[in-house]
Amino acid sequence: MPASAVYFDIFSTPIGVCAVAVGPRGLQRVFLPAGGAAALARCVAAELPGARRDVSRCRQAVSALRGYFAGAAAVDPGPLDMGGITPLTRAVYAALRRVGEREISYAMF
Repeated sequence: MPASAVYFDIFSTPIGVCAVAVGPRGLQRVFLPAGGAAALARCVAAELPGARRDVSRCRQAVSALRGYFAGAAAVDPGPLDMGGITPLTRAVYAALRRVGEREISYAMF
């Protein structure tokens, strides 16, 4: 994979159509349902110009997210690319990783 290449896939889940974007360092973005596949394709194109659709490069992340949205207790989307994450968001993610499964809801957090 070239150093700056970004690949995406659009796929169905129990909560609707989602998309993922994967780069050389791992999963970069998850796009939640927003008006169907065509709308998600426009979002990906706007936010990640030059991204190309590649089902095989996104397979692990897609499989993990389908499992997660179907209720799987633990999923492994593969490596995460945290390069574009702000310090505040990193702190929130770190706090969430310390919380046990089903111990807290997003509403409580």
